[in-house]
Amino acid sequence: MAVDAAATTEQQRHVTLISCEAHAPQTFSLSVAAARQSELIANAFHLNDDSDDDNNDSVGANSTMDAFALPKIKGPCLALVVDFLEHHVRDPCPKVPYPLPASEFGSVDGGGGGCVQQEWVLNFLQPLRSDQLLELLAAANFLNVAPLLELVVVRITFDLCGKSGREVQEYIAPALRARGRRDEEEPAVNNTGNEEAARKEEK
Repeated sequence: MAVDAAATTEQQRHVTLISCEAHAPQTFSLSVAAARQSELIANAFHLNDDSDDDNNDSVGANSTMDAFALPKIKGPCLALVVDFLEHHVRDPCPKVPYPLPASEFGSVDGGGGGCVQQEWVLNFLQPLRSDQLLELLAAANFLNVAPLLELVVVRITFDLCGKSGREVQEYIAPALRARGRRDEEEPAVNNTGNEEAARKEEK
């Protein structure tokens, strides 16, 4: 009963995440129980502090953060991450066995013969385009969300299986174009101060 009460408390407590857009960033609320699945978010809010167990009114006993602005993760991608984390804490996805036991990722209407057979995961990942998958891959790696990272890697593996070099280039091209646009939109970093300090040290 005590464990159930603690789990309920963690579902009720939330952290706030903010996407990286310079104009009109999106804000997301994520339960503490779900947030613990990301090593980066858990560390940012001090969710794994031992002293947090007796402090259910705050996010983390040593946390001074009200919200976490995540660099390089846009709103639509962050929405996918939050959706996955909230689902996975309620209904954990089975680990994908290695070596891969099937010749395809899986399909909701494919008779359950793929590597992934959980209907929610299939509905979550199958509709995503290559650029969305690669962006989600980078986000899962940055946030250190191992279950999501594994599933996206397996999905991309089957997408690229048997493709020629040109087809692989075509697969990643939309993501590269999107990255180029994002880099153009981001303000340039002024490193003048660092360069001057380096010159003084050389003298």
